[in-house]
Amino acid sequence: GASASGRSSKENARWIVGVLIAVVGIFAAFAVVSYYFSWKNDYSIIHNISSEVDNPRVDKSIENVCGYAGAWIGDVLVGQGFGLFALIVPVLATLLGFYIISRKPRLLHRWTLSSLLVLILGSLSLSMGEIIFEAENLIFGGGLGGSLGRAVAMPFGTAVGNTGAVLILVVGWILTG
Repeated sequence: GASASGRSSKENARWIVGVLIAVVGIFAAFAVVSYYFSWKNDYSIIHNISSEVDNPRVDKSIENVCGYAGAWIGDVLVGQGFGLFALIVPVLATLLGFYIISRKPRLLHRWTLSSLLVLILGSLSLSMGEIIFEAENLIFGGGLGGSLGRAVAMPFGTAVGNTGAVLILVVGWILTG
């Protein structure tokens, strides 16, 4: 009797945790996708950029479909994080939630490794492209590869040179594929 109810409680707790993680992942995915389109306005508001915020003709409301929380999540993952490839993070969180519910962790390891490699290589590749082509207007506030990607790409390009960095990234993409 006692062990059967104990398993039931563990089962319920696992299911609740899985659902919560999946819901947070789905919310973050909507926030990130929305941030791709509303980033300029939301970035100005979140970072309190006075020239935009103080202008009476500028709408001071958050445009992200997930509200201020979504704009903040988008800014952290996209602008300050991994740029265009930031969507991988909430997708992984959503998959983690579903895998916790379905009890198939072995499949999660392959997805996680591949996804993290694509996340890192994608962010670095886009950031290196912007550095090589001297992009000045950084979309999302941190560039296509995000601030984190740019922060890693700059010393990476300096250490091995732009040509070396591109060659290493190409080999990384081939090995990931």
